Amino acid sequence: MKKYDWSESDINFLLVNIDKIPLKLISKELGKPYHCVLFKKKKLFSSTDNSDYTKKSWGVCKKYLDTLGWYDLNETKHILLKDNYYKNFYGKSGNRKLIKEDPKLYNSIIHHTKILEDIKDTNSKSFIARIVFILEYNSNLSDIKCECGDVISFKQKFSAHKKYEYKFQPFCVNCQPKYPSDRYFQFKYGDEWETHRDEHVTNMKNKKVLSKEWFIKKYGKEGELKYMDFYTKKINTLFNTNKNLNNKKYSKISQKLFNSIKEDLGENKKIYYAENGGEYFINLTNEEKLKINKFCIRPDFLVDDKIIEFNGDYWHRDTKNADDLRYGFLKNLGYKILVINECEYKKTPDKVLENCLKFIND
Repeated sequence: MKKYDWSESDINFLLVNIDKIPLKLISKELGKPYHCVLFKKKKLFSSTDNSDYTKKSWGVCKKYLDTLGWYDLNETKHILLKDNYYKNFYGKSGNRKLIKEDPKLYNSIIHHTKILEDIKDTNSKSFIARIVFILEYNSNLSDIKCECGDVISFKQKFSAHKKYEYKFQPFCVNCQPKYPSDRYFQFKYGDEWETHRDEHVTNMKNKKVLSKEWFIKKYGKEGELKYMDFYTKKINTLFNTNKNLNNKKYSKISQKLFNSIKEDLGENKKIYYAENGGEYFINLTNEEKLKINKFCIRPDFLVDDKIIEFNGDYWHRDTKNADDLRYGFLKNLGYKILVINECEYKKTPDKVLENCLKFIND
């Protein structure tokens, strides 16, 4: 073999020792000129835009790793836990660092966490997540399952001690409680979640100019009435200047149901909903506004004295108390109410449509 030809064993030797010994010693050990070794290093570890070099270097590295084999699961855990060795590889480029220090251990971590590669959540198959999966869950996928069946998500959190904490969450990405829902505060604060939620809501309202709390703080006992008068005038001004309040966001799936109802009912009845001239506007007195903490009520669908409320899965997931107060108030005004849930309509649209028509025609 010529001095300038490179065998697979020569390349493996260069990859293993590139950061351990000087290039001059490597060239002496391989019996190749220094400039030849230097050129090969640049070719394998090039940081230029030539992707061929990058792919080639990782391809060669993978071939080398495949020749090493791996430790069994218990031995892998023992090595990682000894003197908290695993902490050396938390953070940026921890996997590259481990390949240089102990390529067989790196190979072992990848081998014992192959089951994570089919997961959609990229964070849950990161190198740090793989280490945590081995150390805390013994590479058992069933231990990191959410109630819905998906794999729970992995997150890194900056703690109060200015150190990163790495752990799997008790829920998947889809089931993760959204801020500022009740589930979010329950997960974060446990048994005292209601206290923290109320404090948070109060703090946010106090910061908001022209909120009810702002008026009370400024005007004292008269603040609540001034607050109602101010927003009543504001709403009336919007209507009088034709700034349509019906431009609020509404779900397309609800309008699909309401359009189907309208087609069956025909043009004989006056029907109110977003895509049919706008939702009906129910005015409230100041006393009623204070009672339900709203300036007006706009039913999703109204025909005669019948109201159909369409509750989306996302926006109504934590609004049961407010919804019950709203429905109770509407019933006291003489309206009859039918509540449709989004999940129910998605499963059996024909049955829901039939129930709506029966409710209206009774």
